[in-house]
Amino acid sequence: MFPFHRYIRLLVLSGFILLPVSIFSQPDARQFTLNWSPLGQIRLDGKNFDVLHFQGASFELNTLLPKFYEVIKLTNNSEYEIELINPVYYVIDNEILKKASGINDIPAEVVISQSPATLRKQPVLQVELIPLRRNSRTGQVEALSSFSLALKPGAKGLKSMQAIQQEPPENSLLSSGSWFKIRVDEDGIYRLRYEDILSLGINDPASVRLYGHGGGMLPIYNGAERYHDLQENALYMNAGSDETFGPGDYILFYGRSPHIRKYDAANGFFQKHIHAYSNGNYYFLTPDLGPGKRITEAPAPAGPANYSTGEFDECLHHETEDINVIKSGSEWYGEHFDILLQQSFPFSVPNLVAGESVTMKVSVIARATAQTSFQVSANQSLL
Repeated sequence: MFPFHRYIRLLVLSGFILLPVSIFSQPDARQFTLNWSPLGQIRLDGKNFDVLHFQGASFELNTLLPKFYEVIKLTNNSEYEIELINPVYYVIDNEILKKASGINDIPAEVVISQSPATLRKQPVLQVELIPLRRNSRTGQVEALSSFSLALKPGAKGLKSMQAIQQEPPENSLLSSGSWFKIRVDEDGIYRLRYEDILSLGINDPASVRLYGHGGGMLPIYNGAERYHDLQENALYMNAGSDETFGPGDYILFYGRSPHIRKYDAANGFFQKHIHAYSNGNYYFLTPDLGPGKRITEAPAPAGPANYSTGEFDECLHHETEDINVIKSGSEWYGEHFDILLQQSFPFSVPNLVAGESVTMKVSVIARATAQTSFQVSANQSLL
């Protein structure tokens, strides 16, 4: 017998290690050649993993796929996009793929991520990519052996990056006046009744303003663009037929969960991003700044509809985040497979459209002194 521990979750949380940095300047395109070795090995949490590897690579903690990282100096505070040009691929041998970790997470195309930052008071663009793809035509895994990176103006035109470099205000909005904190756990439209606002001790409920930041976490990078203070949110005020906000009337606002969904274009589905520090998002109500932004009714569109549908994409998610294997960092997992080696996770999808495909992503991890495996089935069919 050997001791082993297995855990499951249904969403991958991204992390990274070992980021080597090199810098080149705008506007020249720069060519890169990646020197791949058949297999590399990294040690994580006391265990060795065989990984696809090139010289200078860093690694995604959740997939153990190699990552390319570059910093580009900018000569002005404008918005740019990175373009991958002249890519050259080679096919990775199947015998190597059988031994390498993270193969199932290789996307159909190379995806570039970029984020603006400031380095020694100089605007820069941080660029990351995983130089691997699964060729959609042949199904083979291919690695980038050489390519060039070039800057081009952003698709939305040049945009000032002044917000990144501006000094924060001397005082927060919350430093003076009366403020009331409202917690929101889920995306949705929320209602504040006239009587609710009055019960807070606010004498003129019609004059309130609402501030907040929406959903999701603040950027990880210190130099990434962000608001320096709370932003005002527009309110819909139902004042009734007399157009005077009073008893029986209410205010509506759209509140965002701290957990957000983002579309993963490379894999064609929505990923849910769990907030690492809070299960609640907060908005702040004040009566001390006078009437603020209001949502007004838009005129009804003229003419007949040119598109009609009775279908939509449903996104279902399960993730409990109860277990941190190394008791450090932001990598969390849920159900523990120990004595109980089989668990069910029911999902209800009423009115499912017949014939439509369903995409499922499961993330698991194991700690053992021998090789272990998971099997996933749906409706008694092994996937």
